[in-house]
Amino acid sequence: MKTTTVTTTRRLGEPGLRKVIQATLAFTAFALMAGCASTPAGLRMSDLRDPVYFRGERILPGNFPTLQMALFKHEQACGYAPKFALDKDQTSYATIIDMREPSSSYEHAVMIDLIQYKPNYLADDRVKAKAYSYYADAATLRRIDMVYQAMLNPEVCPQDRAAD
Repeated sequence: MKTTTVTTTRRLGEPGLRKVIQATLAFTAFALMAGCASTPAGLRMSDLRDPVYFRGERILPGNFPTLQMALFKHEQACGYAPKFALDKDQTSYATIIDMREPSSSYEHAVMIDLIQYKPNYLADDRVKAKAYSYYADAATLRRIDMVYQAMLNPEVCPQDRAAD
């Protein structure tokens, strides 16, 4: 007895396959719209490191202990300072976060990633700083500058700089 296998293929014009394709496209479109709608409200620190939010780079003199001491002095003199956090896995990396109001989203935060370089025969201790923020308006750029000034001139408070 001979057995023959009959295979059927559906064509794109058949109603069953067309519904499957339409449902798949509708689901994909819905997922994309849901992702776009929630991005600013739930901005994470990793999202803020996107090159779109990059606001500039500087080389700062010193090392992590001197920068952290400067932030402590700034907090003592002015009552507020951005928060310094050392990377738990790599001691040459750290992050400074300036969030004026506590929030679960980093939409209104100024974040500065730091990389510490060891001294060599060409240069002393130095730190590369890369600034990120969701907004790029003049007020946010001033806040980024104030974070740098808090590390470089810790005794000078932002109100004092406005008088200059």
